[in-house]
Parts: sequence; C-alpha cells; structure tokens
Amino acid sequence: MDELKPEMVNACWKNLWSEGVNDFKGFPRIDGEVKKIIQTAREVGGEGFVDLIDEELEELIEEHQQVLTNEELEDPVKASTEE
Repeated sequence: MDELKPEMVNACWKNLWSEGVNDFKGFPRIDGEVKKIIQTAREVGGEGFVDLIDEELEELIEEHQQVLTNEELEDPVKASTEE
C-alpha cells in the first residue's frame, strides 16, 4: 500500500467513477516543513534549538506518527474541562 500513488488510484477509477477522481497529488513532502521549523528554532535560540539539525527533527516527527485512539484524543479535552 505504501508504494501505491494517488495518480495510480485515480487512473484506476477514472473509467468507473470519473466524479470520484481528482487531481490530488498527495501531501507535500516533509522537507519544506522541516526547513521552516529548523529556521524558527534557530531564531528562538537557546539550548537544543540553535544546533538542531534536519535529521534529528525528521526522526522526532517519524517517532510520533502513530494513529491515536479515540481515548487518547479525548483525554486532553477531558483534562482541560476538569480544570
């Protein structure tokens, strides 16, 4: 499934359901966002920000890509309403 590209899915559905096909090219690569985050971190400065490198940030992002359960999504809301 990871190798399946949006263009391939669109091509398969085009003859069957043309209204369901769009020109979605996928989500932008993380590279541009990483560069913006690094630039902002360096402007903020301080320990851990000034010397932040792309690979460290990409690793942090990849570590936190798991899908959250409904309970995990509800916990912060419950905590904020209890306060």
